Amino acid sequence: MNIKIGILEDKEEDYNVIFIKKWAGSTSNTISVFWFKTIEDIQKEFLLNACDIFFSDIEIGSDKGLTGVDICVQLREQGYKGEIIFLTAYSEYVFKGYDVSALNYLLKPIQYVELEKCMKRFLVIHTEDFYCIYKQNDIIRIPYNDIICINKFLCCNPPHRIRD
Repeated sequence: MNIKIGILEDKEEDYNVIFIKKWAGSTSNTISVFWFKTIEDIQKEFLLNACDIFFSDIEIGSDKGLTGVDICVQLREQGYKGEIIFLTAYSEYVFKGYDVSALNYLLKPIQYVELEKCMKRFLVIHTEDFYCIYKQNDIIRIPYNDIICINKFLCCNPPHRIRD
């Protein structure tokens, strides 16, 4: 599975300890990671539903006084349907995750075992959401909600008919 991951994290040292690449390397999944250092970056660059998972730091520097929770609320209001996972050093924010139907809440410093459990849960939930087409060394995932009809046609010889 190719998983697109967005990460809102203002501190490079915290961004680097998320272990996403290590996790992907230990599975058959491939990942694309998009890093947003500021809330302003995400407001400019985030393509709605471009990411399957969005990791968001809660306390992030913002000129507008916004938090990662505020951004996730905005994303949900705009129709973002991907999973949200909060990252923070403070446990008092855990209940705010319910406001945006967050998949998980990881306390910093992030431990690999916790991330691995979280990603395993993501896979269990989303493995069945897609019709997969295997073409050479690539896997194309089409969300079932985007499929209207699937039709297989024969481009070579038509099937033989049996005559009475």
